[in-house]
Amino acid sequence: MSELDNSSTPVKTHLVDNSNSQLAPFYDEDNSILYVGSIGDRIIKYYQFSPSGEEKTSVNFDELGSYQGSSLIKGLSWFPKTSLNVKAVEIAKAYRLAEEDIRELTFVTPRKRKEFFQDDIYPATRQTTPLYTAQEFFNGEQREPSRVDLQPAGMSKLSEAPPEDLSDNELRRADMSKEKDIE
Repeated sequence: MSELDNSSTPVKTHLVDNSNSQLAPFYDEDNSILYVGSIGDRIIKYYQFSPSGEEKTSVNFDELGSYQGSSLIKGLSWFPKTSLNVKAVEIAKAYRLAEEDIRELTFVTPRKRKEFFQDDIYPATRQTTPLYTAQEFFNGEQREPSRVDLQPAGMSKLSEAPPEDLSDNELRRADMSKEKDIE
């Protein structure tokens, strides 16, 4: 990984794969997750990036997990964020081309309170409409991308949800910890 304006000096290096397969990366800018599939392999790994250091000039990244298919990946095509099922807490979706079929892959985040819109992982995302016409692009026009809110109508935000009631097990654990504090 390197700076955009200085690609000659890496900021961070990490061994993703030691095979000779071609990497097919996809970056989710909303959640800072990099998905790396290996063409000719069966694995897609995913990493989360976060700035570090006082000046936020350094980057940490953690491997979140991996997907392993039953057949070799011949190609990957990622869906735009606007096509995700936010009620099922999908954070990414792709088509995986294999030798004899095309499969839809979905990556979901496990959440307890799915009845609420998970606004912490679904910020406003880029629209899928083109930002420029060809003429505007070649004329060097600059503008910020337009964004769309993914919150479905009638679904309340998790950040505005009432506190969750504790389950019976959680209540018992809380009572037991109170008893330990008294002793």
